[in-house]
Amino acid sequence: MTLWEIFWKYGWAFVLLLQALALWVSWSMSRQFVTHTFFEAFSKGMDERFKQIELRQAEADNVHTQIAATLAALPTAKDIHRLEVGLTAIEGSVKASQAEVRGLASGVGRIERVVDIITESHIGGK
Repeated sequence: MTLWEIFWKYGWAFVLLLQALALWVSWSMSRQFVTHTFFEAFSKGMDERFKQIELRQAEADNVHTQIAATLAALPTAKDIHRLEVGLTAIEGSVKASQAEVRGLASGVGRIERVVDIITESHIGGK
């Protein structure tokens, strides 16, 4: 029996076997690989996630910029030192003014006593 006769006699079985193999490969590929619709839906979901992440990152960048601007506006150590020196000078001036006021208080008290005595004598008190 020649090869041609074997093929002619059993060719239908060979073709059936090839079709079964092709069907199995097709079925395996569809289970192993991703379909276009699934991939499109998945990529849309990922795009939405990336957009949300980008928005959150932009908000974080804005907050970071605001914090940096706020920190830049804070006074430096030199400014604080200058304020401290100025407040110390003002404190000295206030203490001197308090001493003068205390000194004047006794003088004003003596004047008030004299005025009270003169007022009582004119009104006809004692």
